[in-house]
Amino acid sequence: MGDEAQKNPKTVFWVTFCVSFLALLIGSLELCRALDRWLFDGHRVVGQYAPALNMLITFTSYVSAELMCRVMGVSRARQEVVVIWRNAEVTHDIRPPLVVLKPLMSKDWLGLAALTSGIGVVAFLLVTFLPSEPGTAIYGYLLAAAVGVAACGCWVGYVRDPGFVGSIDTQGVTGYDGVSRARMSVAWEQVGCCEVSVVRTTFGREYYPQFEFKGHDGQSILLMKTVLSGEQTTPFKNAVAHYLAAH
Repeated sequence: MGDEAQKNPKTVFWVTFCVSFLALLIGSLELCRALDRWLFDGHRVVGQYAPALNMLITFTSYVSAELMCRVMGVSRARQEVVVIWRNAEVTHDIRPPLVVLKPLMSKDWLGLAALTSGIGVVAFLLVTFLPSEPGTAIYGYLLAAAVGVAACGCWVGYVRDPGFVGSIDTQGVTGYDGVSRARMSVAWEQVGCCEVSVVRTTFGREYYPQFEFKGHDGQSILLMKTVLSGEQTTPFKNAVAHYLAAH
């Protein structure tokens, strides 16, 4: 199993997650039954709130799986910063003259916001007006609250979505600064290097959450932030290396 896990950490992760989830679920149910026997003469009082523990059990199982992958040395999760210097050697293919990095468009944010809001409202109404046990009601309210938080995040994304993260061409780079939120254009002559933050998940998937363009004096002149995966941002990163090498 060691060689297989080293190549694919999903084996260790999902086995640990399932074992942890089942153990915690069975343990919590037995604990609730024991408390009912000792404190309430066998009447189901504490057991009514057992369903409310499912979210906590799921989160704890996920954390346990992550820790197990790291303890066994199969996790590929790490964070690093790759610096692309001016006049550096480029080993990849030349990129097109224009590369545009687009996030979720406004219509996608609107659709997600409407969907999550509808689910949250329906869940809240069902829990409020349908008869249910106290434990089930608490679980339903927690679920409605979680969906409500997700809906708020989608609405914020819809309002703040600029339509694109940035673009690169032969003249320079254009994007929204992550600090001032202002749209800026920087010529290649002003850029000394670009620091690319690389985040890898447990399964090895890459994300580039930040592109920081710095001047020749080392001062930051444009900080671009994104939530896109490596597959979407790799052409953008290659274009940065190509144009910095060409200028």
